[in-house]
Parts: sequence; C-alpha cells; structure tokens
Amino acid sequence: MEAQLGGLQPLLLEKTASLKTLAERVKHEQDEAERVAAIVGADETAVAARTAECSKLKEEALADLAAVLPALDAAIAALDSLDKADIVEMKTFIKPPALVQLTMEGVCILLQEKTDWDSAKRILSDTKFIQRLIEYDKDNITERVRKELARVVADPSFTPDQVGKQSKAAMSICLWVRAMDTYTTVYRVVEPKRKALAAAQAALDASNVNLHGKRAELRATRDKVAAAQQQLADTHKELASLQCQAELCNRRFGRAGKLTTLLNDELGRWGKGAEDLETELELLVGNALMAAAVVNYLGPFPGPYRAELIPQWLKCCQDLNIPLTIPNFSLSSVLSSPIELLEWNCQGLPTDSHSIDNSLIATRGVRWPLMIDPQDQASRWVRAKEAKGNLVIVRASDPALLQHVEAAIRLGHPLLLEQLGDWTLPSGMDDLFGKQPDKQAGRCTVRLGDADVDYDSNFRLYMVTHLVNPHYLPEAFIRVNLIDFAVTRVLRSSCLLNWCELSALSLRSPVSPS
Repeated sequence: MEAQLGGLQPLLLEKTASLKTLAERVKHEQDEAERVAAIVGADETAVAARTAECSKLKEEALADLAAVLPALDAAIAALDSLDKADIVEMKTFIKPPALVQLTMEGVCILLQEKTDWDSAKRILSDTKFIQRLIEYDKDNITERVRKELARVVADPSFTPDQVGKQSKAAMSICLWVRAMDTYTTVYRVVEPKRKALAAAQAALDASNVNLHGKRAELRATRDKVAAAQQQLADTHKELASLQCQAELCNRRFGRAGKLTTLLNDELGRWGKGAEDLETELELLVGNALMAAAVVNYLGPFPGPYRAELIPQWLKCCQDLNIPLTIPNFSLSSVLSSPIELLEWNCQGLPTDSHSIDNSLIATRGVRWPLMIDPQDQASRWVRAKEAKGNLVIVRASDPALLQHVEAAIRLGHPLLLEQLGDWTLPSGMDDLFGKQPDKQAGRCTVRLGDADVDYDSNFRLYMVTHLVNPHYLPEAFIRVNLIDFAVTRVLRSSCLLNWCELSALSLRSPVSPS
C-alpha cells in the first residue's frame, strides 16, 4: 500500500503530459477530416451529374424501343399460337401462293438460307422451327440481311391481312418478318445510344469506385478523430481516478490491516470448504451415476427392495473403481438441498428417506411421474407443493379430461391426474407422456388427441393411482416414471418414531408464562 502511494505521483505527471499531446493530435485529425470531406463533396457532385446523364440516355433508348416492342411481342404471340397442323398446311403446297412464297423468302433471308421453296420446306420441317423464330438474335442482323429483307417488306401486298387470305400460318410468320424489319430499323438508331450509355455507365462506375474510396478514407479519418477524442476523454477519467485513488489510499491502508486480521479467522473455514468441494468433485461421476440409476429404475420398487439393490450397485461401482460415496450414499445429498427438503416437509411430505427419495424421483426424472398412492400421501404433498401454481386436479374418468389437460398445457399450470386404473394409460396423450414437444418457427406444440396444443414450459404433470397393487403393460414403464408411494409397516413405524421424537422435543421446550 505504501508503494502504491509513492507510485501515484509519477502517474499523475505522466497523465497530465498525455493530455496535452492528445489535444494536439485531436486538432490535427479534425483538420484532416475537413479536408477529405471537401474532396468527397466535389466528387459527389460530379457523380450526380454523370448519373443524370446516364438516366437521360437510358430513357431515350427505352423510348425508341418502346415504339417497336409491342409489334414484336404481337409477332411472338402469333408464333406461339401456331400448331403443327398450320405448319403442315404450308408444307403441303407444291407450288405455294405468291404471298406465302414471299413470306418464306423473308424467313429464309433472316435465317441466311436459300430463298427457294425447297429450302423453305426444309426449314418448315425442322421440329424447332417456331423456337428458332422466337429465339432469333434480332440484335445482330447484318446490313446485307437488312437490305435483302427490305426488298421483301417493300412489296405493297406483303401485309398480314393479304397474306392471311392465302394461309393462316403465313400471316403469323408475316407479322414476325415485318416485326424483325421494324426492329432492325429502330435498332440502328438505338445502338449508338446504347454504346454511349455503356461508355457513360463505365465512367460513372469508375467515379463511384473512386468516390467509395474517398468516402472510406473520410470514414477512416473520422474514426481516427473519434478514437482520439475517446482516448482524450479516457485519459481525463484516468487522471480523475488517480486523484481519487490518492485520496482514498490512506483510508484503505488503515482498513487493510483490520481486514487482514478478520480474514485470518476465515482462512481455516475456507480451507475446509475447499477440501469438501474437492472431495465432492472426485465423487461426482459415481454419485451422478447412482442418482440417475435410482431415479430411472428404482421408482416401482418398495423400500425393502431398494435397500437390497442400492448396496449391490454400490459394490458393482466399487469393483469397477468408480469413485462415489460409500457406504453412506444418499439420493437427497446428491439431488437436493436441506432447504428444499425442509420446504417439502412443511408441505406434508414425511421425513423418512423412502418418501424423500420418492419425491426426488418424481421431480428429477425425465418422465412424468405415475405415483402408486393408496394412502393419499403423494396427492396431499402435490396439492400443497403446487398450491401457488394454480394446480389443476382432474380424474382419469372425467369425460372432459383432454379439455382440462389442454387448458393446463396452454397456461403452464401444474396438473394432478388422479384415480388412474389398471393396465393402460389415458389415450390421446402419447406425445405428452414422452415429453416430446415439437418446435417449429419459434412455436412449441405437443400433440394431444387430434390437435396440436401450444406447450408452456412451466407445465408439470403428476399422475396418481390409489390402487395398492396396480398392473400396467410394459410399455407404460417406458412412457412414465412409476413410483411406489405406498406406506408399508416399516415406513409407518419410522413415521411414528419421527412424530414421537418431534412431540418429545416440543414437550421439553420451555413454555412462556401466560
């Protein structure tokens, strides 16, 4: 502590010098940020002008194409309407009508084939004839093809109405030929505009790249300014903190002596606690294994059988060199705390080890508990334990059983299902017994009967049968955790002894004068 007091003064001087240096640095970074911001503003103005130019060129090109595209779409639609019979009709002409011949001559010119009728029939015989016309590369029609096509289109009788009088299929093809001629004429005007648009767009892209770089530089500079300002503020805080430390150090030095004296008394207790924790950690694997075995397998067995099985399991673990608490293994010491057990006892749970183990199996198991409870001991405990949680109590024979279960699942209320019979479990609750809610798109549901019910994670299910020796199919032991809560003669004697001890203690306690 004295060394800390001596070291605070140099730190105070150092932080004061750092404040001056940081202030100069912040001023420099702010000037640099203003310079870069001016450059970015000029570049943004230039980019806006180029963007407007590109938009204008694009609108002009689209306006020119808009005049021809409807006719082109109509021609494509006419081609789509043609069927195989229409094409066969044209191929059957040995000597076609003049306008049919002229129409196919236009097609042959566009497809760069010979313009005689034999070539036309060969083109018509192609199974992909209509597809060739629809997918024709209209943007790359050569000047030679355009001039030859102009000769065909220039014929005054080459109109869809006139051609349609001679052949329906030829009329649709005539529409397409004329659309190609119109499109290539317009395209000659549009193509220079497209090239100009492409050049302007390339220049705009380059400007945007350059502007992006300048903006990144501006952000980096502003980040430096913010970092320097934050560092300056942090240094101010550190200086203030050092000053507070210097003021408090003397008082802490006095309190440190008193604290050291008090901690010496706690050293022994902490050491003992650390040793106990280390021992528990070494035995954790074996104790957890035994606890899992008891919870999952010993529930259906009465107390004497459990008393015989647990020592056998402990010996087996000992033979396998599995560390665990031997011979005083206790399920309650592994899975509960004294406070929790005291609370359960206050709620009516007997204090004998068999009842405590049953309560832990019921609350710690991965399956819902089905408790054999001829003396109604488990039911009274569950009613008291879940009283504050809006416990729903329903009999297995209730005609509205599934409706009560559905309401409890939706609202997250605990449910006590009483008076279960022999052999089978209630139908329509298979997914609920298996604790298998379905999670989809953030929604958790469980199948109940024929419906999917929203599943609240606070829902708990307790099942009770008042039969002394119920019979269930093997599959029931897989779906639920059967627990024998029946009070035997030995357990009744233990409970009476505990009651007598408590009564004796209460009689020995002094009575306050009235």
